Amino acid sequence: MHKHLGPGLLESAYETCWLHEFRLRGIAFVRQRPIPIEYKETKLDCGFRSDVIVEERVVVEVKEEIEDRR
Repeated sequence: MHKHLGPGLLESAYETCWLHEFRLRGIAFVRQRPIPIEYKETKLDCGFRSDVIVEERVVVEVKEEIEDRR
């Protein structure tokens, strides 16, 4: 997908295309799920959200590619 679209798009664009591929392949996922943080036996809602959770097993954080322009 990245080779098809090329560099320079926002993370959200790559993520949307990637999730489209998951749908086409029948892969279950959840987008932007809140994840509480537990600290000293207390769950804290710190606003952390996963980008994508795939098949209830893999947490994926999407990052855009930064070109090295040296």
